[in-house]
Amino acid sequence: RVLFRSIYMSLERTSSISMFLILRSSRIYVPLIIILPIVFFFQKFIPGSPFYEDTSVISFFLSLFMIPPNLVNWIFETNIQWLSLVLWSLKVEIIFYVLAGFLFYRFNKNYFLASLSTLSAIQSLLQISNKFIQNDLLLFMTTSYRRFEFQHFFWFVLGIYLYKYSKIGRAHV
Repeated sequence: RVLFRSIYMSLERTSSISMFLILRSSRIYVPLIIILPIVFFFQKFIPGSPFYEDTSVISFFLSLFMIPPNLVNWIFETNIQWLSLVLWSLKVEIIFYVLAGFLFYRFNKNYFLASLSTLSAIQSLLQISNKFIQNDLLLFMTTSYRRFEFQHFFWFVLGIYLYKYSKIGRAHV
């Protein structure tokens, strides 16, 4: 709950999308800049590391800048991985921050939750429809939504609703 509260509070308390993105990114990148070189060193230079072959300077920079390996592999027909599998969740956060910041500051903040809810609902409908209807356009749309990790946004949206609900509840007490 604290994570979701802090995202929405950051949106409410910052005056621009750039300030919001700087604050949210610094929360992720400060520890990442410290941890990734350590992970790289251990995976590359400690004998017997099971990740030795997957560890390269390219994988280090993909990890550092949160560039999805599946996108790079798709474009360049390679097989590069991030240094750590847990980075996928940070990528989801960063994508959510960019989208949330854009929606919150570009449109009226009253439409913010409706926009996020709509994106989340579209993803769910695409996933369900794709199970029953075989259609190239539907498959393309589902794949595109998955590339941007929209399937995980439901949890962010739910957290924001819970935060707003708890805020309303405290106001009436």
